[in-house]
Amino acid sequence: MVTLRRATVGWAIVVLACSLLSATASGCFVPVGGCGAPEQHLATGEPTPSGSSDPAMSAAPLAETCDALDLGEFEAACGAMTTTTYASADGSPSGFGTPSSPVDLPTALARCAGRACRIRVAAGTHVLTGGGQLAGCISLEGGYGASGTTWVLGPERTTIAGTLNVSGRAWIQNVDLDSGANGIVASPTTGQLVVRDVTVHGAANGVVIGALENGGQTRLCDVQASGTRALFVAAQVRGVRLERGDWQGTDAGVWIAGSTSDVQLTGASIFGGNAGVRIDSGSSVVLRGNAISSYEVPVESANADVSSTDNEEHVTPRS
Repeated sequence: MVTLRRATVGWAIVVLACSLLSATASGCFVPVGGCGAPEQHLATGEPTPSGSSDPAMSAAPLAETCDALDLGEFEAACGAMTTTTYASADGSPSGFGTPSSPVDLPTALARCAGRACRIRVAAGTHVLTGGGQLAGCISLEGGYGASGTTWVLGPERTTIAGTLNVSGRAWIQNVDLDSGANGIVASPTTGQLVVRDVTVHGAANGVVIGALENGGQTRLCDVQASGTRALFVAAQVRGVRLERGDWQGTDAGVWIAGSTSDVQLTGASIFGGNAGVRIDSGSSVVLRGNAISSYEVPVESANADVSSTDNEEHVTPRS
């Protein structure tokens, strides 16, 4: 009996060793998620995030102007990207997130939570039931044409049905958002946000910028936004740059809440049914080279510090 047990144990050790050698040769330990899942390669536990949702994480300040922004520099400031994840409208939650085995967008966002992560999204319509979370240091770029293992940027657009909720640091580019109440929402823990070449509609707000902490920065570049308010900037926010684009609100094109500072609107077309730009008390705002119109009043401000240069302001007659 003793001899048999020793032989059995010895054989088990040989089988286990062979299994481990086979798994190591393929670069993947199978039991957690299956080979190919980007976070499982040679992993012995949960991956160590190279990104974080903490806005105080070390990062170079964003460029002051949209033309000076660079996606590569933003990604480099995230640290080493943990992975590039590919998402398509017909992707599978059990996919590997590779060009030939894409996941769906909700799965891509979930895998990238709390990490430094690049998400490339194929053209087509993607549904985020209940919204999607961008938590960590994430670049999300749409407009890719997917053909097997080859993904290239093309003329077609990526449509996302649902709200993008942002915390940490995020760069969103080349997507069309058609959401419920709000299109893009930056929470108070957002450290940096770049929205570029995006169209967005929300029943309440196109874009909401929360009270960013620890010197948070926002850059809105060539955005076409609509809603009751195309852009709502919450109280005490600072470091917002809006350049160009078309901002259309049935109430206000842009509403800047009280005690907000270091907000600049430049070269944009802004319309609001009741006010093109509404600026609450105690805020400090720079308006430069914008076309601002309204059925009622182009710029509505009370006890606010407003610097206005080279703007065209006019009242539009109701049809």
